[in-house]
Amino acid sequence: MQDRFEATGNGWDWILAKQQFETINALRGLAAILVVMFHAARWFGWMTPREAFLCVDLFFMMSGFVIAHSYETRLSSGLKPGQFTLARLIRLYPLYILGFTLAVVARSLEPFFFMPVPWFAAQVFMLPAPTYHFFYPVLYIYNHPAWSLLYEILINILYAYTWRLWSIPNIVLVVTGAAILMLVSPHFHGDGGDSWNTVNFGLFRIFYAFPAGVLIYRLRGRLSAVTPSVSGLIIVPILPLALIAIPNFTWQACYFLVFHILLTFAIVSRTDQVTSHVFNMLGTASYAIYVIHMPLISITSTLLPLNKTVLNGRLVGFAFIALLIPLSIFVDFIYDGPVRGFLTRRLLPPRGATP
Repeated sequence: MQDRFEATGNGWDWILAKQQFETINALRGLAAILVVMFHAARWFGWMTPREAFLCVDLFFMMSGFVIAHSYETRLSSGLKPGQFTLARLIRLYPLYILGFTLAVVARSLEPFFFMPVPWFAAQVFMLPAPTYHFFYPVLYIYNHPAWSLLYEILINILYAYTWRLWSIPNIVLVVTGAAILMLVSPHFHGDGGDSWNTVNFGLFRIFYAFPAGVLIYRLRGRLSAVTPSVSGLIIVPILPLALIAIPNFTWQACYFLVFHILLTFAIVSRTDQVTSHVFNMLGTASYAIYVIHMPLISITSTLLPLNKTVLNGRLVGFAFIALLIPLSIFVDFIYDGPVRGFLTRRLLPPRGATP
């Protein structure tokens, strides 16, 4: 099975081989949509997936797999950690700053909102708010979901500089330790990491999920040998079902079992031509959905006050998602892809020039 590269950039935007990548793409897209529903609970009412915050951990786990697949061989061949870090920032920053800009617009529509200059400046540069504040203890005050990007960047940098130490025994040790720390943490419900007073739990989450994804990559040959290849259309719906199946134990089940199974089956799944196209579109839209949905929810709520009927809220919610998906694909096509390609060509050497 041959690996291939996206057309944007100069070989740095690695994507997984066709058969493996499509179901992972669909899981990314669906997870992003579930996060939107979670943050728009006022629209969806009882249909809100209350455990959808766990999708962040699935993102972390898929990221570990994809990063290991995409860069481990190149790091072993001499790719500099600084170049890897720059490539990751180029991947994440353009949409981040778009989401931040939309969030500034959304916040400006709110009465009495105040942002100190140091906080604003920090968040322009993708850094968390520099001080704890009683009224705004979250890391990213303008665009709240950006908190997970901070942990993603930190673990990516750590991986780039220490990947030689990521042997299977060491990964198992780290994953086990992080799992124990999560289980004994006061944030036992599984959520946390988005505010200064829960940073420790956010670190536990990323140090469990990302290395777990790398571990699945390392064991992919053995796992593929014993994992039947099933249709991606069977695998993808398991995600929302898992989030509502056993509410009292959902986060433990997803962390320690379901997400591992989903990713393992996803990398050996099969799809037909039509399904592949739909899955890839969901993957294309996923990151944009994640980083722009909160400010767009805020703007929509401000400009389009709802009637007090549940039906009206759900109609707005589903219409919002129906419009957000093509908008996100359009944003990727007209803005994110071209900007990343430009920055990659300007700031990184062609792939063949990397030692």
